[in-house]
Amino acid sequence: MIKTLIARLDNLDQYNVADNSILWKDPKDIRWQRVYGDLGLNDNGIFINKFNKIFIGEISEINQGESIFLSNVKEVTCSNDQFLQTNAVYPELISRVKANFQPFIHPLELDVNQIIKEINDKNFISYYLISGYSKYKSIANSLKLNDRVIIVNEDGSLNNIQIHTLNGLEDFDRNLDINTNVIGLTISEMLTQNQAFSKEGKRSNNVKRLKDIGFKLKQEEIYKFTSFFAYYDTLYNKKVYLENTNNHEVKDSKMFSTINLNGASLYKVSHGSFKANKRKHIIDALKENNWITIHESTGKGRGDKFKNQLKEGDYVYITLGGDELIGIARIVSNTCEYIPREIINDDGWLFREIEMIQEPIKRVNQLNDTRAIYPSGNTSLFKVKSRDLQEANQLLFQPYFNVEFIDGDITAPISSKTKSNNIDLPLNQILFGPPGTGKTYHTVNKAIGIVNPNFDLNQDRPFIKAEFDKLYNEGRILFTTFHQSMSYEDFIEGIKPQDLDEDDSFLKYEIESGIFKKACANAGYNCYKEYIKLNTSNSNYSFDDLYDAFIEHILKLLEANNPPVYKTLRGSDVEVKKLNSNNSIIARAKDSIAKKSAPLTKENIQKLYDRFKSISEIDNLNQVKETVQVTPRITEFYAVFGGLKKFEAEVFNPDSQSIIESKEVDILDENEIIKKFNSGVFKEAIKKVGNSASPIVMIIDEINRGNVSQIFGELITLIEKDKRLGNKEALQITLPYSKEPFGVPPNLYIIGTMNTADRSVEALDTALRRRFTFEEIPPDYSLKELDYSAFNYKTSQILKTINSRIEKLLDKDHAIGHSFFIIEEEKDKEQKIIKTFYKNIIPLLQEYFFGDFGKIGLVLGKGFVNKKDWDKIADAFADFDHESRGDFEERDIYEIIDYRNSNHNYKINNVDMSFDKAIQLLMKDSIA
Repeated sequence: MIKTLIARLDNLDQYNVADNSILWKDPKDIRWQRVYGDLGLNDNGIFINKFNKIFIGEISEINQGESIFLSNVKEVTCSNDQFLQTNAVYPELISRVKANFQPFIHPLELDVNQIIKEINDKNFISYYLISGYSKYKSIANSLKLNDRVIIVNEDGSLNNIQIHTLNGLEDFDRNLDINTNVIGLTISEMLTQNQAFSKEGKRSNNVKRLKDIGFKLKQEEIYKFTSFFAYYDTLYNKKVYLENTNNHEVKDSKMFSTINLNGASLYKVSHGSFKANKRKHIIDALKENNWITIHESTGKGRGDKFKNQLKEGDYVYITLGGDELIGIARIVSNTCEYIPREIINDDGWLFREIEMIQEPIKRVNQLNDTRAIYPSGNTSLFKVKSRDLQEANQLLFQPYFNVEFIDGDITAPISSKTKSNNIDLPLNQILFGPPGTGKTYHTVNKAIGIVNPNFDLNQDRPFIKAEFDKLYNEGRILFTTFHQSMSYEDFIEGIKPQDLDEDDSFLKYEIESGIFKKACANAGYNCYKEYIKLNTSNSNYSFDDLYDAFIEHILKLLEANNPPVYKTLRGSDVEVKKLNSNNSIIARAKDSIAKKSAPLTKENIQKLYDRFKSISEIDNLNQVKETVQVTPRITEFYAVFGGLKKFEAEVFNPDSQSIIESKEVDILDENEIIKKFNSGVFKEAIKKVGNSASPIVMIIDEINRGNVSQIFGELITLIEKDKRLGNKEALQITLPYSKEPFGVPPNLYIIGTMNTADRSVEALDTALRRRFTFEEIPPDYSLKELDYSAFNYKTSQILKTINSRIEKLLDKDHAIGHSFFIIEEEKDKEQKIIKTFYKNIIPLLQEYFFGDFGKIGLVLGKGFVNKKDWDKIADAFADFDHESRGDFEERDIYEIIDYRNSNHNYKINNVDMSFDKAIQLLMKDSIA
């Protein structure tokens, strides 16, 4: 099966137009483990980018852990959303997260030529809701082949998604297993669930859309989705339709059943081979008999472990490969027997008897971790170690079984040595050093140490990386890489073109926040949550809960032609005229004939709500003006705020609004957080509790590869500690695009990395350099990972010898990093050393010395660099007069000896050379 990698390629430096190739680099080790490890030569790569281009090529070289090279790349014009409207990719199989094109492998074998043809022909599918089969038949001729259709029944319930064909509507191929999550629901029921989800502070873009869908279906009997994302969010949102309704209460209250191992063992047992071979009757027999099984000849001694190590009282969780869980069970017998041949039609299958104690609460198709303890890991039997319990609880047992395992009193060690006080940590720091010394690797530990100082950083790397990924997914750590085309607009904010809807005639532009501004907004939101906990007695609902209910209340009054009227400070009447699309309130004096009014925004009303506990605390309108920081409509702000407080006291009932009690301020989506940050909702909180609030970490990899002064702009001043918001010399500036005041919260930490050998850019901007602390990450020859021998020498000594010569010829900034010599498995270690010499070390030296092979020879010795003979007769220059011809004839020429080629025929003093002899010469030992 030819596999297809799909990813984003917004850095076009990786695309070589001249030879139609892509050099795809990815520094994330976890993706090499989970994604790229499944790829092979001749597999496909499809790359999307923000420039509405798609690159499709063939994998011709894989440099494991570093890069993938694709050749024969074809470039076609297509937007991201259009790509997801290409039938040949079966977009329903691409999850909402993957649709943002984090690297993943498509589950089907794709026909890339068909994809290219559909794009070039602009043959993009559409997605429809249609009221009844009769309406479908009346418009069928206007639909395109493979358009997706959901029929709405007479009772309003939805059928499953189907495909429009020449023969009418047909189901998907049974093997594709494509089902929406709203089968049997009505639009009204879907709306109710999305409204409840929004009131919990969770992200749902469907409320307004579903109202529009209901209206269109009633008026026109057909609704066409404007984009793939609108279609997917509305019909496939598991968090709204599955997790929220079935598991939310248990999940939020942390009421997991606890299983204490008390010294017993926990194993994963996979029966996936039976499912893969379509032997369902065997799976049914195992379930009926309460058995787990493994073949006695299973590799790596797993058959023997199953027979001899598992014992009565041990626990197992049982999975069918990577996409289906059976349950958690306890082994109830020490007896291990063979399954009768009449059941399994084969010999050698061992079974143990179990009792089922917990069935799964949902499918596991979102957990794609391929490590052995997880369902997707390709192992039939694996023991879950105590040190992995905390991670397994968070990623597997709690969300999918509503269970957590402990062993004794704790699930994972917490080391007091790792506890730290963030006050002592630098706000702005840069790790610098030559390539391969682990600068990016170190940022993981440093970021975790800041965000979660109680986490034990002395654990195995996978556990640390899992914690980093968790914090990253929670938005508490953000990561970016600087490059030559990085701009202020990418980093802070800028005007960016938006995807067009079908009805749009002109290109649309909006101000978009960059990654640094998002980091500042997240930091501000952390301050706000802390501030609210300290300054409010109400723990049952948030302002967002109250405001949503207030807007619904106003909407009902407006629909009944009974607009609400609120009193000003002097007792006059202010009437609500309408609500705009952002749920801002348009209000004017009751008898006013003015046709337009500035909207009263939710964010400005929230500022009043956070500052004043009651309307009686406001003595004059200057207090309102100081709070909302806008000049017009101050009287109306006062009146509407008074109406909100009255609604809260007399009408609003959190229980009747289905609001789940929580001591935490509910989590907002990213756009809402940025909007509130821009509007100054978090400003007071940042000033009051910014230095004690939960931190956010911004990691900037390769910080010196961008034009730093251009990217940072005025932030060069704002990131200083005493210039942060809430500190004594705090500064704010007005951003050039949004015209909003902007400052940097004191709980935002910046960690940069800088490659000192990178000669393609100028030195780091002096103004920025003064505002960062610098920590050198040099090659570490004492690492235990380098404490092994290759070719009769310690690898640490080989590396140290090479670097001492480089430092003499150049400087220490161009050393070779220790990571090039770190080998995770002992197997074939010498072959891996040979590979790293020719793939990493020699190319780096060629770059360092600008192709001066004489200097490379001084570093590696004549075992690697040969001075070639020049026959002035046989190899003579062509007959041409040139003033320096004689000089050129005397010039030395060199070659690198490639010992990967068995026919190199290289000798020194009649000794046949090999890589190990070349290493001897490098170390200045004799080869005689």
